[in-house]
Amino acid sequence: MPISRDEFEKGRTAKTVISMVEELLRNNPDKAYTVGEIIDELHGKPSSTPMIMLQFAVNFLPINAALDALINEGKVTRKSIQKEGKTEDFYIWKA
Repeated sequence: MPISRDEFEKGRTAKTVISMVEELLRNNPDKAYTVGEIIDELHGKPSSTPMIMLQFAVNFLPINAALDALINEGKVTRKSIQKEGKTEDFYIWKA
């Protein structure tokens, strides 16, 4: 349903995925996160395995794209790190 111009003008814009990821990393400059950890921080950790998989599937591409944009802007650094026998990409705010 359409809204009036007054409602439009008074309305606040929703936070973008980029702004949410940027805020998380900027507010935690001493921590590096995986994409999965960023998803959990922004959306909460689901309690069941099917919901974990669904949340990851829905949010992976937008968050990955946001991280790529922040890397291209020079705000975030990505590093592949071997941890517990597997290599994962971690993201950290550039200080």
